[in-house]
Amino acid sequence: MDGKLRFGTLRNAVKAHADAQAANELLDKPQMRHIRAATDSFRMIFSGDQQAGTQAVEIWAGLQELKGKMGPERFKLFDKVAKEKGAAMQSQMGKAGEQILSSDMSEAEARQAIIDLANRSMAATFREVVADPRIQTSFAGAEALLLETIAFVSQRLTPLLNKSFELQERQSI
Repeated sequence: MDGKLRFGTLRNAVKAHADAQAANELLDKPQMRHIRAATDSFRMIFSGDQQAGTQAVEIWAGLQELKGKMGPERFKLFDKVAKEKGAAMQSQMGKAGEQILSSDMSEAEARQAIIDLANRSMAATFREVVADPRIQTSFAGAEALLLETIAFVSQRLTPLLNKSFELQERQSI
């Protein structure tokens, strides 16, 4: 993997990724298979693109740090609400994406339109997360932490999303 990453950053990323996999299975703690799967996932990303691998590790490590600041219960709630709002937005985005792809735009214009759509969708999702009453209650008195979390996720996801579209475009050539 990338030699520029500190071991602690990589360790935190693997822990966060493994924790998320365990949570998906309704487990309190990750098992060795989750840790291996997280490590394999990062290894695969790095083998395809060093920069994307570094970004992915930094995102997961940052999420682990935010989880520490929020506490596990508030973090679970934030994750749950973000997933709910994101799933609803994804459905809408899929329909809009199909509309863009079936238009008479050039490939480059369509790619940019989809990136723009994804960015607008992400911003709308974050606005919905912040406005959710459960989030408002949980983060009462900790609004700065909520804004820090939203800023962290949005600033990290946009470049990763753009990179994902670039890789897809290269594979289709």
